[in-house]
Amino acid sequence: MQRTALLALVLLAGHAIAKETLPIREVTIFKDGHAMVLHSGSMPTNEAGDVTLEELPQPILGTFWAFENQDGATLRSVKAGTVEEPIEVDPGNLTDLLLLSIGEHMTVTLMDANTVTGTLVKVVGSVSGTALIQSDTLVAIPLSDIRRVHFTDASAAQARQRTTVLRNRLSIDLAWQNSPAKQADVGMMYIQRGLRWIPSYRVTLLDDDTARIELQATLVNELADLEDVSAHLVVGVPTFAFADTIDPIALQEQIAPLGQFFGRADQTAYALSNAIMSQTARMGESRARGGAGGYVSDDGAPPADIEVGGSESTEDLYVFHLEHLTLRKGERLVVPIASAEVPFEPVYTLTLPVAPPTEAWQYFNTDQQRQIAAMLSKPTATHVLRMTNSTDHPFTTAPALIIRDGRPLAQGLLKYTAKSAKVDLDVTKAVDIRVETSQKETTRAQDGLRWNDHTYARINLEGAAAITNYKTRPVKLEVTKFVLGLGDGASHDGKVEQIDFYTDLDWSNPNFQWYRWYGWPWWWSRLNGAARVKWELQLDPGQHVDLTWQWHYFWG
Repeated sequence: MQRTALLALVLLAGHAIAKETLPIREVTIFKDGHAMVLHSGSMPTNEAGDVTLEELPQPILGTFWAFENQDGATLRSVKAGTVEEPIEVDPGNLTDLLLLSIGEHMTVTLMDANTVTGTLVKVVGSVSGTALIQSDTLVAIPLSDIRRVHFTDASAAQARQRTTVLRNRLSIDLAWQNSPAKQADVGMMYIQRGLRWIPSYRVTLLDDDTARIELQATLVNELADLEDVSAHLVVGVPTFAFADTIDPIALQEQIAPLGQFFGRADQTAYALSNAIMSQTARMGESRARGGAGGYVSDDGAPPADIEVGGSESTEDLYVFHLEHLTLRKGERLVVPIASAEVPFEPVYTLTLPVAPPTEAWQYFNTDQQRQIAAMLSKPTATHVLRMTNSTDHPFTTAPALIIRDGRPLAQGLLKYTAKSAKVDLDVTKAVDIRVETSQKETTRAQDGLRWNDHTYARINLEGAAAITNYKTRPVKLEVTKFVLGLGDGASHDGKVEQIDFYTDLDWSNPNFQWYRWYGWPWWWSRLNGAARVKWELQLDPGQHVDLTWQWHYFWG
């Protein structure tokens, strides 16, 4: 019995082509988004005894290396290229379908609702061509006039179109001592961008001097499917001299587009990297936790088969280990890494801003002068947790959520801290510690210095800071004041020391941006430099203290 089938003409992709994949066994993941990937396994060989793979990595220049672990064979070469492969795909449009339906009996409905029934004899031209249908007579119908097609035989739905596609090929050429084996144990390793780990901390204050610090890792995978692999999370970012150059083995000039976490403008890629590379320590072992308190994948299920193993120091890099990691491309994973209790001390720090010399003010415009005045009038103390790294591992640079009594207290940035070292974690601004500052010129000597056949005036100044503790408990307060010039003295046992003008000042501090607004004369840093004054104070509730300091500079 004949049946009539109405076919909707849609563009369909071709069937997936099975391919040989060399399994990923191990990945070493860096915080900047690069990863060292190790593939290895036993793969079938062709008639020549070589292994052919379809996956082509995109390594950075000079990091691709292939190898063999096969008895009786040695690696001769690795070749990357493309080949044309014939495939069958569904027809992509009306013309393609009709070209595959020559000889089929059909009813064609035209745009004016008239119909033509007959056998398709031929299709002439492309999309704007003509279909020849043998009815009572041979009818030529422009394809643009066809509204729909009814096929008498539903088997027309199985029509397939033959075409060719370009396939990448990576050929591992092996030299065999005897006849080639049917399988060969081969591998390759390379460094490629697309897999990253992002650390984060939770700092829980247990009492007034002890905190529990927990480290977790967020893995972002835009590289490849990972199944039951060993993963190594590296603290610190090594230098990849050719990170922006793709190796020619990739057959591509540019790496495939990646997500926001791998862009060059991604701030966290730099903010969370460690400037220091001597990160040698050892983390105590920790086991992964499942369930609500553990890590989860994108689908919400805790992958309980992942194990968090030990960790170790490798040269100047510190490594955490994850075993049995399964993570598909495009997925994210959060996994706890370590937990420890460390001692801390609550400290309040106050840095008094640097003021420009009086003579420089005239070179700033009105808006700039207003910004400088606002900066000088609002110094505020900061409550910090001074933690001692009493664990056997370094702290890596990462955001830290601070918890007290089950509630979030603040979030700060925990900076890299070596074993046994101390680090300040900012909590909040201490508005209950009131600060008022002032400075004045005390004397001026117009012939203060004769240097290089030029006379410079010496300007002597004094600054003052009135500080009051309005908290209901005593506080430990550390005050730092920077001045441009040469330090002469300070009250309350303040320690005065000259510092390096170029390396010891925090040029990245927004409160110091005014220095770039003025073209400083060449003699300024040679004659003056910079000084730092530091105080350590213990202030009881309601206690007031007046700090003073003296310095001078030369101007000509």
